[in-house]
Order: sequence, then C-alpha cells, then structure tokens
Amino acid sequence: MNKRHLDRSVVMLAVFSYALTLVVILLLVGFLLDLEQFPFQLNGTETSGLASAIAINSFVVIAFCVSHSWLARTRTKERLSSIVPAVAERSLYVLVSSLSTLALMVSWQPITAQIWSVESEILQLAIRSSFVLSVLFLFWTTFEHGHLEFFGIQRVLDRIRNKRSKVKPIASTGIYGWVRHPMYVGWMLVFWITPTMTGGHLLLAVTMTAYIKVAVRFEEQDLISRTAGRYADYINEVPSVWPRHRE
Repeated sequence: MNKRHLDRSVVMLAVFSYALTLVVILLLVGFLLDLEQFPFQLNGTETSGLASAIAINSFVVIAFCVSHSWLARTRTKERLSSIVPAVAERSLYVLVSSLSTLALMVSWQPITAQIWSVESEILQLAIRSSFVLSVLFLFWTTFEHGHLEFFGIQRVLDRIRNKRSKVKPIASTGIYGWVRHPMYVGWMLVFWITPTMTGGHLLLAVTMTAYIKVAVRFEEQDLISRTAGRYADYINEVPSVWPRHRE
C-alpha cells in the first residue's frame, strides 16, 4: 500500500471510529437511562432465567474488559506495530472499544428484580439530572486530557500536516491535579447514579467498578515504566479517583 492510500485509509478509520464512538455513547446513555425511544434497554423484558442472564451478562462484561485492556497494554501495541501503523493505533483502539460497548448493549439480558427504587418525582429528577451532569463531566475530561489525542484524531492530523506527533506529558494540571483518573470517576458515577437499581444494573455497576480498579493498576504500571518513574512521583502526590483535602 502506497503512502497516499495508507493516509486515506488512516483518515477513514479515524473519522469512522470517532463518529461511531459518539453514536455509541449516545446509545449507552439511553441504555443506562432505560429510555424506550432507544433500541437497547438495561431493564427491558426478561427473556432468560436468572442463572442464564447472569452468565451471559458476566461473559459480555468480561469480553468488554479484556478487549479494552488488552489493546491498551504497551506489549500489545508493540506486537501490533508490525501490522497497524502507529498513526492508526489509537483509532483502532477507539473502534474496538466502541464495538465491544455496542456488543455489550446488544447482548445484555435484563434482570429486573429491584434493589432500590426512588418514588419521589422530585428526587427522580434530581438523580437523573446528576446522571446527565456525570455524562457531561465524563465528556469534559476528554478535553482536559486532549480530546483529539484521546480519540486518535490528533495523530492523523499530524500525519496529514507532516508534523511529528509530540510525546504527551503527564497530565497533572486542572482536574488531573485533584485525581489521577477523573475519567474513571465519571464512569463510576454514570454506572451507579440511577433512581431505580435493578439486579442487572447492579451487576453492571459492580463489575465495571471492579474492572476500573484492575485497569488502573495495569495502566499505571505501564505509565511508570514509560516515564522512567516520573509517574510514580505523580502517584505519591495525587490520589487515584477520590480527591483528598489539599492544604
């Protein structure tokens, strides 16, 4: 493949991955809010027994977590470098993440037994508003991180402009000066904030929270090795997901 065709393929991958991600995020919001206007509902009609639903849901969550983490590891990136151009590596990760999220929603088996349910309409509105704010916070953290870089667009733009992509320094200002992983904070809020907690929703929230805790450890091990220990200093200075009092 010549350079022109390669550049065209990389641009198409980046644009498609980004567009698909925006659509999947919108679908995920509808999924978690159980909006009937959306094609997937977290708490729709039960179509399988409890044991079967738990097994299927656990499998799709594990598949999501494995694909998410495997592609993010430095060793995986090194192995893929002979197949996938470096400029397309992030776009590929974004694409796989979106497809695995979509697969999770399509395959999800509702477990509708209620853990809690808020009856007050005012409280329901307050909780749903908090959920929307959490989604907006999650989206905002991508701009704090570098929105175009996070979604793989910046590398493609640099390629088109014949610019060398800069090595991004450790993000330690703004919200990253309060917690190391604000994006994970946003995800946990999104999964847990709900006026009606069902068995299926609880399973999703618990497993995703557990995944986040595991993912943080692997991610930070990679960052420590890649930054010659500088990230270890950042760990000592800034908490992981819950901010602490700053004197």
